[in-house]
Amino acid sequence: MRLISKNGQIIGSLPQELTDGNNLCVKGRFGITELANHPDRLKQPQQVLAKKGHSPWEETIRLIAAKLSICPPEKFNLVMSADCSNEDYYVAQKFTRL
Repeated sequence: MRLISKNGQIIGSLPQELTDGNNLCVKGRFGITELANHPDRLKQPQQVLAKKGHSPWEETIRLIAAKLSICPPEKFNLVMSADCSNEDYYVAQKFTRL
């Protein structure tokens, strides 16, 4: 997906390749502006369980990696929202099959 922006705000989206006839899903075509520009959108990670407030990306990634590394694969479950995009589901299934 290619995003179209004006004055720092996303105003639309287009398929990555216009020549092959691919279309964006309805969420990608019409919902991206509301999703990306919503005032409640998180723009930095929050560590709810570890501490209150915001934390740097590097610290959050280290914490997640440490917690995932001690989890045995047979006890790992991934729960996703129905509001996720097809791309999110694809990355999630790739992640869980590693």
